[in-house]
Amino acid sequence: MPKRRPPHLVRERTRHGKIIWYVRIDHGQRRRVHGTYGTQEFVDNYTLALKDAQNGSLKTIRRTRLTEGSFDWLLHQYLQSISWHNQSESTKKVKHRILNNVYKHIGDRTYTHIKV
Repeated sequence: MPKRRPPHLVRERTRHGKIIWYVRIDHGQRRRVHGTYGTQEFVDNYTLALKDAQNGSLKTIRRTRLTEGSFDWLLHQYLQSISWHNQSESTKKVKHRILNNVYKHIGDRTYTHIKV
């Protein structure tokens, strides 16, 4: 029976046939692990990539109280509205991805101060 891989280590083959290794937690970003599999250099790079992936995937603690008039408050209101719930799942998925990206940049600013 073959040895098990370390957690979150993913093997991929490039279009040229070369084997490359990545660290990937859930559906997060991939972090390349350099070196030959099984060497100490590879283990060190794997450890660094795993720590980087874990730090990048930690969820930030959100405030429980939303500031009225801020973009995140407005977004929360929209996601609770009937017009949001009446949309198809595919539309919600696309819009949620776009709104999430906007939220990352301007989340707590008041929406009246946002210029397009």
